[in-house]
Amino acid sequence: MIDLIFKRVSEFIKLTIAERSNLGKINYLKKRGTLIGEDVTLNCKINAFGTEPYLIKIGNECLLAADVRLITHDGDVDILNKNKYFGDKKMDKIAPVIIGNRVYIGTGAYIMPGVTIGDNVVIGAGAIVVRDIPDNSVAVGVPAKVIESIDEYYQHALEKKVFYPTNEMSKAEKKEYFTKKKILLK
Repeated sequence: MIDLIFKRVSEFIKLTIAERSNLGKINYLKKRGTLIGEDVTLNCKINAFGTEPYLIKIGNECLLAADVRLITHDGDVDILNKNKYFGDKKMDKIAPVIIGNRVYIGTGAYIMPGVTIGDNVVIGAGAIVVRDIPDNSVAVGVPAKVIESIDEYYQHALEKKVFYPTNEMSKAEKKEYFTKKKILLK
C-alpha cells in the first residue's frame, strides 16, 4: 500500500514539474511513447493526450492551443459491452491520432480517435474533428468541415488587414506598437 501511495505521489510530482514548460511537457509525453517532431509548442495540458499517449503522433512545427484534446479511446463502446454485442468479452474502442507538419489546432478543439490531420492545416477553435483533414486546408465547426484552402485563408486574412509584424515582440513592445498604430480600443 505504501508503495502504491509513493508511486502515485511520485507521478503527480513528475507531472506537476513537466507542466511548467513546453520542453517539460514534450519530454514527459515522449517518455510515455508520444511521437513528437521538432519545433512543437504545446499550450495544452499533458492530460490532453488521454490514456494512450503512445498512440499519438505529432509532426514538425505544430502548435496546439489551450484546452485541446487528442482522444484515442472512445467510451461509447460501453453501451455495446453492456448489451453483450461481444458476448461476455468487454471491448475497448481505440485508434491513433496522427497530426502532420505545420498544423495549428485552436483552443478547445477535440481530435477524435482514428483521425489523421494532414500538413499545413488550421483547425479552428472549438472544432470537433471526427474525420481526416486533408493537407493545405482550414477546418472548423462541429463536426469539423473543411471550409477553405490554406491559400484562401491567407488571402481572406490579407483582405481583413489583420497581419502585423509583432510575433517576436514582448508584450510591452506589442502594446506600444498597437498604441502607435491606434488599433487599441478606447
